[in-house]
Amino acid sequence: MSIVIVGDRAVGKTSTLLALANPSERQYVQVIDPNYENLSENYINPETGDTPPTRAVEQLPLLINVDLPGGQKQIRAVWMDTPGEYWENKDWQTQNPSAWRGIKETLNQNLGVILLLPPHRDMVQPSLLNSVDITTSINKDDLMTPTAWVNRLAKWLDLFNQDCSQVEHLIICLHKADLFCSNIALTGKQFQYKPGGGTPFYQFNKNVREMYFTAAEKVIHNYHSRGGKPIQFFVTSTKSRSLLELPWLYLSPYILYSSR
Repeated sequence: MSIVIVGDRAVGKTSTLLALANPSERQYVQVIDPNYENLSENYINPETGDTPPTRAVEQLPLLINVDLPGGQKQIRAVWMDTPGEYWENKDWQTQNPSAWRGIKETLNQNLGVILLLPPHRDMVQPSLLNSVDITTSINKDDLMTPTAWVNRLAKWLDLFNQDCSQVEHLIICLHKADLFCSNIALTGKQFQYKPGGGTPFYQFNKNVREMYFTAAEKVIHNYHSRGGKPIQFFVTSTKSRSLLELPWLYLSPYILYSSR
């Protein structure tokens, strides 16, 4: 079964895969195949060290070891990465109706959809923006206002409601948590997964929604009142392995079950 990663341009869809595959950071999730070296060759510009934008829909079979409460399991999934322009460029959607329809049909055929959502400008802390790697260009004014952020989330939820009726698992990750969590290590520990038992996923979901999505409660409520599928909320960052692994640990039992 497939996992689709969606999100606007430069939100970090490809870099999330690269970080997840990095064996030196591995805790409970290990990407066995393809290995990190092969992914780096394909997705990192050797001259700049940057991750080039995704230009087309890409499908990548993954073999992953996960440490679950019942022991280590091996899962197979298909990572589908998508260009951010497809989701946010209305002109492209209008000018390419057949391709846009095909993308939405593909979206609806998957086990899970993970939306990477950037923080809005009032969430971020200027001191954390200044500490971002110098190769990454992020300015507070480039981020959405709170109102624009809520409106953008509403559009994503409309898409989920209209075009994801067959998708079993919808996940929203408030990404780049290192821009709004003053101590990303502490946040990772706060939401840390423990295979022998610990905070259950419904508690992660409740905490994240209450801490970061209160401004969007109305649009989330409207989405559910129209019959939208349940959503699991996470915060993620490529600078916190604990946070980055959580969506995959959540999805792994469902992938195992669906492959039987």
